[in-house]
Amino acid sequence: MVKNYTETVLQAISEALNAGRYDVMTVITVVITVIVFFIVISLILKFRNKKRIIKSSEASYQHLIRKSNLTILETDLITKLASTLRSPEMKYLLLVNKAKFNSAVQKIGELSEKELSLLKSIEAKTGFASSAKLKDYSSTKSFSRGMPVYLELESKENHPGEIYSISDSDIIIKLPAGRQIIPDNKLRLYSFSPYGLKTYILNIEKTKEGLISARHAE
Repeated sequence: MVKNYTETVLQAISEALNAGRYDVMTVITVVITVIVFFIVISLILKFRNKKRIIKSSEASYQHLIRKSNLTILETDLITKLASTLRSPEMKYLLLVNKAKFNSAVQKIGELSEKELSLLKSIEAKTGFASSAKLKDYSSTKSFSRGMPVYLELESKENHPGEIYSISDSDIIIKLPAGRQIIPDNKLRLYSFSPYGLKTYILNIEKTKEGLISARHAE
Protein backbone atom coordinates (compact mmCIF):
# COMPACT_ATOMS: atom_id res chain seq x y z
CA MET A 1 0.00 0.00 0.00
CA VAL A 2 2.82 2.41 0.90
CA LYS A 3 4.52 1.56 -2.39
CA ASN A 4 1.35 2.40 -4.35
CA TYR A 5 1.00 5.77 -2.58
CA THR A 6 4.63 6.57 -3.34
CA GLU A 7 4.18 5.79 -7.03
CA THR A 8 1.00 7.91 -7.15
CA VAL A 9 2.69 10.95 -5.58
CA LEU A 10 5.78 10.70 -7.79
CA GLN A 11 3.60 10.32 -10.89
CA ALA A 12 1.57 13.39 -9.95
CA ILE A 13 4.74 15.43 -9.44
CA SER A 14 6.16 14.26 -12.75
CA GLU A 15 2.97 15.17 -14.61
CA ALA A 16 2.92 18.61 -13.01
CA LEU A 17 6.49 19.35 -14.07
CA ASN A 18 6.04 17.93 -17.57
CA ALA A 19 3.01 20.15 -18.07
CA GLY A 20 5.33 23.15 -17.97
CA ARG A 21 4.12 24.68 -14.73
CA TYR A 22 7.55 25.79 -13.55
CA ASP A 23 6.57 28.96 -11.63
CA VAL A 24 8.13 29.46 -8.22
CA MET A 25 5.00 28.65 -6.20
CA THR A 26 4.51 25.37 -8.05
CA VAL A 27 8.09 24.28 -7.43
CA ILE A 28 7.83 25.20 -3.73
CA THR A 29 4.53 23.33 -3.43
CA VAL A 30 6.01 20.25 -5.09
CA VAL A 31 9.07 20.26 -2.81
CA ILE A 32 6.95 20.69 0.34
CA THR A 33 4.59 17.93 -0.79
CA VAL A 34 7.49 15.52 -1.33
CA ILE A 35 9.02 16.33 2.08
CA VAL A 36 5.73 16.00 3.94
CA PHE A 37 4.88 12.78 2.10
CA PHE A 38 8.12 11.03 3.01
CA ILE A 39 7.91 12.24 6.62
CA VAL A 40 4.42 10.71 6.88
CA ILE A 41 5.60 7.45 5.28
CA SER A 42 8.54 7.29 7.70
CA LEU A 43 6.21 7.77 10.69
CA ILE A 44 3.83 5.09 9.41
CA LEU A 45 6.64 2.55 8.98
CA LYS A 46 8.07 3.41 12.41
CA PHE A 47 4.63 2.95 13.99
CA ARG A 48 4.12 -0.42 12.28
CA ASN A 49 7.51 -1.65 13.43
CA LYS A 50 6.88 -0.56 17.02
CA LYS A 51 3.45 -2.19 16.96
CA ARG A 52 5.02 -5.46 15.75
CA ILE A 53 7.65 -5.40 18.50
CA ILE A 54 5.07 -4.66 21.21
CA LYS A 55 2.83 -7.47 19.99
CA SER A 56 5.69 -9.97 19.91
CA SER A 57 6.91 -8.81 23.33
CA GLU A 58 3.46 -9.34 24.83
CA ALA A 59 3.28 -12.83 23.31
CA SER A 60 6.65 -13.67 24.88
CA TYR A 61 5.49 -12.27 28.22
CA GLN A 62 2.31 -14.37 28.22
CA HIS A 63 4.32 -17.46 27.30
CA LEU A 64 6.71 -16.86 30.21
CA ILE A 65 3.82 -16.30 32.64
CA ARG A 66 2.35 -19.67 31.71
CA LYS A 67 5.76 -21.37 31.76
CA SER A 68 6.59 -20.03 35.24
CA ASN A 69 3.00 -20.47 36.46
CA LEU A 70 2.87 -16.94 37.89
CA THR A 71 -0.20 -15.81 39.84
CA ILE A 72 -2.19 -12.64 39.21
CA LEU A 73 -0.58 -10.95 42.23
CA GLU A 74 2.87 -11.88 40.93
CA THR A 75 2.15 -10.50 37.45
CA ASP A 76 0.83 -7.32 39.07
CA LEU A 77 4.20 -6.94 40.80
CA ILE A 78 6.03 -7.55 37.50
CA THR A 79 3.93 -4.77 35.93
CA LYS A 80 4.95 -2.49 38.80
CA LEU A 81 8.62 -3.34 38.29
CA ALA A 82 8.25 -2.77 34.53
CA SER A 83 7.40 0.89 35.23
CA THR A 84 11.12 1.40 35.87
CA LEU A 85 12.07 0.20 32.39
CA ARG A 86 12.75 2.60 29.57
CA SER A 87 10.16 0.66 27.55
CA PRO A 88 7.62 -0.80 30.03
CA GLU A 89 6.04 -2.89 27.26
CA MET A 90 9.26 -4.97 27.24
CA LYS A 91 8.43 -6.35 30.69
CA TYR A 92 9.05 -9.92 29.48
CA LEU A 93 12.77 -9.11 29.99
CA LEU A 94 12.17 -9.08 33.74
CA LEU A 95 11.33 -12.78 33.58
CA VAL A 96 14.40 -13.86 31.60
CA ASN A 97 17.14 -11.43 32.56
CA LYS A 98 18.20 -11.58 36.21
CA ALA A 99 20.25 -8.37 35.94
CA LYS A 100 17.28 -6.36 34.66
CA PHE A 101 15.03 -7.92 37.29
CA ASN A 102 17.41 -6.97 40.13
CA SER A 103 17.89 -3.49 38.69
CA ALA A 104 14.11 -2.94 38.56
CA VAL A 105 13.75 -4.09 42.19
CA GLN A 106 16.42 -1.59 43.27
CA LYS A 107 14.83 1.25 41.32
CA ILE A 108 11.32 0.59 42.62
CA GLY A 109 12.50 1.27 46.16
CA GLU A 110 10.72 0.09 49.30
CA LEU A 111 8.43 -2.92 49.00
CA SER A 112 5.81 -4.18 51.44
CA GLU A 113 6.21 -7.50 53.26
CA LYS A 114 3.62 -9.02 50.93
CA GLU A 115 5.47 -7.75 47.86
CA LEU A 116 8.78 -9.10 49.22
CA SER A 117 7.13 -12.50 49.64
CA LEU A 118 5.85 -12.34 46.05
CA LEU A 119 9.31 -11.30 44.91
CA LYS A 120 10.88 -14.41 46.43
CA SER A 121 8.20 -16.56 44.82
CA ILE A 122 8.91 -15.02 41.39
CA GLU A 123 12.65 -15.56 41.84
CA ALA A 124 12.06 -19.21 42.67
CA LYS A 125 9.71 -19.81 39.73
CA THR A 126 11.95 -18.08 37.18
CA GLY A 127 15.14 -19.67 38.49
CA PHE A 128 16.64 -16.34 39.53
CA ALA A 129 17.08 -17.67 43.06
CA SER A 130 19.70 -20.10 41.76
CA SER A 131 23.14 -19.24 40.39
CA ALA A 132 22.35 -20.69 36.95
CA LYS A 133 23.71 -18.76 34.00
CA LEU A 134 21.48 -17.17 31.40
CA LYS A 135 20.37 -19.47 28.63
CA ASP A 136 22.42 -19.31 25.44
CA TYR A 137 20.29 -17.79 22.66
CA SER A 138 22.98 -17.92 19.97
CA SER A 139 21.15 -20.80 18.23
CA THR A 140 17.56 -21.91 17.66
CA LYS A 141 18.53 -25.01 19.68
CA SER A 142 17.84 -22.89 22.76
CA PHE A 143 14.15 -22.56 21.84
CA SER A 144 11.45 -24.43 23.73
CA ARG A 145 8.13 -25.92 22.65
CA GLY A 146 5.29 -23.38 22.60
CA MET A 147 7.67 -20.42 22.42
CA PRO A 148 6.18 -17.54 20.37
CA VAL A 149 8.15 -16.27 17.38
CA TYR A 150 7.58 -13.99 14.39
CA LEU A 151 7.98 -15.10 10.79
CA GLU A 152 8.70 -13.00 7.72
CA LEU A 153 6.82 -14.65 4.87
CA GLU A 154 6.91 -14.13 1.10
CA SER A 155 4.90 -10.91 1.41
CA LYS A 156 7.69 -9.46 3.60
CA GLU A 157 5.06 -9.04 6.33
CA ASN A 158 5.66 -10.42 9.81
CA HIS A 159 3.24 -12.94 11.25
CA PRO A 160 3.13 -14.69 14.64
CA GLY A 161 4.20 -18.32 14.79
CA GLU A 162 4.93 -20.89 17.46
CA ILE A 163 7.65 -23.46 18.09
CA TYR A 164 5.94 -26.82 17.57
CA SER A 165 8.85 -29.12 18.41
CA ILE A 166 12.63 -29.20 18.78
CA SER A 167 15.20 -31.93 18.06
CA ASP A 168 18.99 -31.96 18.05
CA SER A 169 19.13 -31.19 14.33
CA ASP A 170 15.75 -29.68 13.38
CA ILE A 171 13.16 -27.17 14.47
CA ILE A 172 9.47 -27.38 13.54
CA ILE A 173 7.41 -24.19 13.49
CA LYS A 174 3.64 -23.89 13.45
CA LEU A 175 2.54 -21.35 10.85
CA PRO A 176 -0.25 -18.78 11.21
CA ALA A 177 -3.65 -20.14 10.13
CA GLY A 178 -4.08 -20.15 6.35
CA ARG A 179 -0.41 -19.45 5.59
CA GLN A 180 1.70 -21.64 3.33
CA ILE A 181 5.40 -21.56 2.40
CA ILE A 182 7.00 -23.09 -0.67
CA PRO A 183 9.64 -25.70 0.34
CA ASP A 184 13.35 -24.86 -0.12
CA ASN A 185 12.73 -21.17 0.53
CA LYS A 186 14.60 -19.25 3.18
CA LEU A 187 12.62 -17.99 6.15
CA ARG A 188 13.49 -15.08 8.43
CA LEU A 189 12.52 -15.78 12.01
CA TYR A 190 12.48 -13.26 14.89
CA SER A 191 12.39 -14.04 18.59
CA PHE A 192 12.92 -12.18 21.84
CA SER A 193 15.74 -13.19 24.17
CA PRO A 194 17.17 -11.64 27.33
CA TYR A 195 19.52 -9.78 24.99
CA GLY A 196 16.78 -8.25 22.84
CA LEU A 197 15.38 -9.08 19.40
CA LYS A 198 17.22 -11.93 17.67
CA THR A 199 17.03 -12.76 13.95
CA TYR A 200 17.63 -16.19 12.44
CA ILE A 201 17.69 -17.24 8.77
CA LEU A 202 16.27 -20.75 8.38
CA ASN A 203 16.60 -23.05 5.39
CA ILE A 204 13.25 -24.78 5.00
CA GLU A 205 13.45 -28.53 4.47
CA LYS A 206 9.75 -29.37 4.13
CA THR A 207 6.25 -28.16 4.91
CA LYS A 208 3.14 -30.09 5.89
CA GLU A 209 -0.31 -29.00 7.07
CA GLY A 210 0.69 -25.65 8.53
CA LEU A 211 4.05 -26.83 9.86
CA ILE A 212 7.52 -26.18 8.51
CA SER A 213 10.68 -28.11 9.26
CA ALA A 214 14.10 -26.45 9.08
CA ARG A 215 17.66 -26.99 10.22
CA HIS A 216 18.78 -25.11 13.30
CA ALA A 217 20.30 -21.69 12.67
CA GLU A 218 22.56 -19.35 14.58
